[in-house]
Amino acid sequence: MKKIAFLMMFLLTIAGAASEQQAFEHDAVLVENRSTAFVVRATGYSAEKKKAAENAAMSALDTYLFVGIEGVNGGKPLLAECAREQKPGYFSRLYDEGRYSVFARVLTEKPKAEKQPDGRFLTTVEVAISFKALQRDIATSKLPLYGQEQVVEKPAVDASAVEVPRLLILPDLSQQPAESCIAAIERDANVRMAMNSLAAQFTKRGVEVVDYKNAYDSYMLANPGTDAASAEAAVLGQCATKAVVLVAASRKSQYGSNGVTIGVKAVDSATKEIIAREETSTRLVNTDNIAKLFDFASVRVMAKFIPAMKEALAQRMSKEQDAMVAQKPVPVEENLDPIDVNLPKATEPRDNTFAVIIGNEDYKYVAAVPFAARDAAIFAKYCSVTLGLPDDNIRLYTNATYGDILDAIDDIKTISEVYNGDIRVIFYYAGHGVPDEATRNAYLLPVDARSQQLKTCYPIEKLYAELGSLKAHSVTLLLDACFSGSQRGDGMLMSARGVALKPRTDEPKGNMVAISAATGEETAYPYAEKRHGMFTYYLLSKLQESGGDVTLGELCDYITTKVSQQSVKVNRKQQTPTVMPSPEIETSWRTLPLR
Repeated sequence: MKKIAFLMMFLLTIAGAASEQQAFEHDAVLVENRSTAFVVRATGYSAEKKKAAENAAMSALDTYLFVGIEGVNGGKPLLAECAREQKPGYFSRLYDEGRYSVFARVLTEKPKAEKQPDGRFLTTVEVAISFKALQRDIATSKLPLYGQEQVVEKPAVDASAVEVPRLLILPDLSQQPAESCIAAIERDANVRMAMNSLAAQFTKRGVEVVDYKNAYDSYMLANPGTDAASAEAAVLGQCATKAVVLVAASRKSQYGSNGVTIGVKAVDSATKEIIAREETSTRLVNTDNIAKLFDFASVRVMAKFIPAMKEALAQRMSKEQDAMVAQKPVPVEENLDPIDVNLPKATEPRDNTFAVIIGNEDYKYVAAVPFAARDAAIFAKYCSVTLGLPDDNIRLYTNATYGDILDAIDDIKTISEVYNGDIRVIFYYAGHGVPDEATRNAYLLPVDARSQQLKTCYPIEKLYAELGSLKAHSVTLLLDACFSGSQRGDGMLMSARGVALKPRTDEPKGNMVAISAATGEETAYPYAEKRHGMFTYYLLSKLQESGGDVTLGELCDYITTKVSQQSVKVNRKQQTPTVMPSPEIETSWRTLPLR
């Protein structure tokens, strides 16, 4: 039994609750309802005594999400069961990486865990679940809600029913880029045989194939005296197809035996993207019939190549359908500012620009930051739609813990190394900032940290050092936070002090420009009417106005002017954004592009 119990806990650890649903007790009982949270009593098991309470918190959270708790949400679950399969990464972060603690907090100070006959420890605790923060996070992550199972998944395009378009088969010149297609065909007998074998297999499967060699010979016959380069360009233009199949072929001989290798790549003619690729080799056999070997190899390679092409084409058709749906006009929701919905579209992608976006709104131990999560989510939309960043280039962290911030920094450092510095970085943070009262050093405040326990906060000095050391053309740091100890709006984070401090100013490093929402002891205020931070609202406003085509100098001038004016008018308080370039780019930063 002990071995079984250990195995169950091991599986829970490595696979996470999303896949090990049976590890949760799902016995949560409502104790108390509060304005932004509710308290439940739940049990948890663990092979480790100290982890039993943590498992109880996860169990309570999972019960709320997928089972339902009597007295909460009408006893219905919050999420559709299909959410586990559709968003496995979300639940991996929630349970495996400890993100659950942002939303589920054990209230019992010293939970008593009792050892069970199977060797595990059992405890019963009271858990506070911050349901409003959780619901916002779910909405941001676009998880399917309970009752939406029937509309979440759309029918996929059937790959087996997809027709492969007319193809042009050419030699793969990646190893001989200076050589022409016709020269490669005439020079390499292996390529000729492989192309003929593949053409026969395509034709056998009902795919139309353009005979390039025949088209070239016909053109030269009709246009005597034409040089080879001009003829090839003309023939390629005449033989235009939606996709091209590039063929590589080789032969190996040993002790009188022969074997061949065929490599094929399907390339989209318009985008030059590789749709599918496959390679196969035959064993060395005692034969001199090389053409026969290529026939055999072509049958083998085609068995995987055709389905791979069809699958890729099906995915492309599915994306095109999604795009058509996305292009339909979306009615503007009531009370939304035009800045939230009228996003200009980028004219070209920015594949080498990366954005790390953190929106910390719902804190465990201090007051919330109004609209911070919303600010981050909409800025992420602008990065995608207006700045042209691919979705994979955008890292959005809602209610980031200390561990999340560490992960975000490590992630962008890895990216800069892999790209060898050929990137631009945008780092955005909306949330609380706090100062050290003794040293006046400034810190970012994770949602799981206490403002008076600075060892759990992230130093701005370290942030500057980490971002400044990145290999990058430019790093733009956008901070919709203040570091005086004030909250976004009125009130103090550090109530024992009661007055704002002027934090020590650190100097950015490398190719970095730091743009902050407020100066010194000032506060970063909200723009309540617009449901944004004042700083972020005018950041978005400039991106909307410029279509993302803006220099850092233009952006800073606009934000500084608008925020300074509007804060006095709306909040009746001064708020002056600050700009700090690193010494390395002190004279050139204003002309740098944001994206």
